[in-house]
Amino acid sequence: MRLLLLIFCMFSLSFAEVIQSVKVNNITYMSESLAKDIINIKSGEKLDYGKVDAAILALYKQGYFNDIYATFDNGILQFFVKEKPAIASIELKGYGTQSEKETIYGQIGIKKGDTYDDIKLDKALETLKQMLEYKGYYGSVIEPSVVELSEGRAVAITLNVNRGDTIIIEKSYYEGATKLPKRKLESLSANKQRDFMGWLPGLNAGKLMLGEIELDSLRIQDSYMRNGFLDAQVSNPLLSVNMTNHKAQLYYNVSEGEQYKVSGISFVID
Repeated sequence: MRLLLLIFCMFSLSFAEVIQSVKVNNITYMSESLAKDIINIKSGEKLDYGKVDAAILALYKQGYFNDIYATFDNGILQFFVKEKPAIASIELKGYGTQSEKETIYGQIGIKKGDTYDDIKLDKALETLKQMLEYKGYYGSVIEPSVVELSEGRAVAITLNVNRGDTIIIEKSYYEGATKLPKRKLESLSANKQRDFMGWLPGLNAGKLMLGEIELDSLRIQDSYMRNGFLDAQVSNPLLSVNMTNHKAQLYYNVSEGEQYKVSGISFVID
């Protein structure tokens, strides 16, 4: 049985079709010579469907194509590609000054000249939403508009932003804090209680910065350290938000410990 199988395999290989030439069709994002290097199938080789499948996968991994298939006829192995459209333009509407928009364009992960696909767009929308939350706007809605140009070879993207509401920290509580005034406690914090008439320049508006809140416990602890409370401990924040009026209450538990003071200074000179 094994001998017959070996003879059959040798017979099949001896009559395998030989590739006379390799061609790549409809390609513009890269040169045909580079595509052939990625395909890694040469003229004169015997046709191997496993290598053809591997070549298609290698091309697809380059990120430029929506679809790839291959044909073999009369010794010619041809690869046909459908390229992803290029991003001809991207525009942000409903939010930001021109300088803010330029910053956003550089951070959301897609830009003019890139290839377009739905995954890239979804990631850009998620990144933009996180950026808005970092700025203190919650519940923002971003509606993308994708318009095909040049018979589907390019797209124009518009991101329409319906900016969400800001959440204001109406009151902050520091249970156990008695030895430092609240203003000194909050001096390093990104999130702090709104000042009276906080909308005035130089005063704190109390806007919630959710991306910073996890670090504020350490900042408050640092405020204690700077004032001699070397053993101070500050809990993680507890935030209570009323989404009806977009007002929040912020809570910390504080263990102040003893305040250390310098009793004397001496200089020892050799």
